[in-house]
Amino acid sequence: RRRAPAPRAGPRGAARRSHAWRRPERAAGEHTGHARTGRRRADITDDALAPIRADNGELAAALTRLGRDRPARPELLDDLAARVVAHLCAAESELDRVLAREAAEPGILHRRNAARRHIEQLLSRLKAVDPAGRRFAELLRRLTADLRAHLAEEEEIVLPDLRSAVGPERLAELGAAFERRRRAEFAHLRPG
Repeated sequence: RRRAPAPRAGPRGAARRSHAWRRPERAAGEHTGHARTGRRRADITDDALAPIRADNGELAAALTRLGRDRPARPELLDDLAARVVAHLCAAESELDRVLAREAAEPGILHRRNAARRHIEQLLSRLKAVDPAGRRFAELLRRLTADLRAHLAEEEEIVLPDLRSAVGPERLAELGAAFERRRRAEFAHLRPG
């Protein structure tokens, strides 16, 4: 399947996504439900992405807890680091390989990999400083901004691209594979 290339526009030549290649809307009255369940495709698609979106929400909540609960920062940082690394590993192994074939925006994988490395470096630096110090607060602000930007890109670009590029059954497989990989990584990083 061939897609039209995305036009170049925006600040510093950033690529804008082209929606011209997306599938046309169904005609009124045309069957859009799943053959076995009768559910609408949009419901199936949203359910397939629910584990990824739920994990994004859990990461955002863990960041907030880390920023607010100063006495518990060492334990919260260990938990956040394990959650973030598990999420990044699952996204890289399950989502990014599909994006490599189907991405509508050129350069997204390079940007995601660079952001992933940067986030992991910030986590390592946070673990090396005093949780009560100014340096910790500065690094935490940077981590919060970078991780939230990474999660927003996932929600606004990656998941819609996947939804458009693959069918609902494949999307459900991706969501389940992401969740399995994330749980396995988290269990490995935080046994017990």
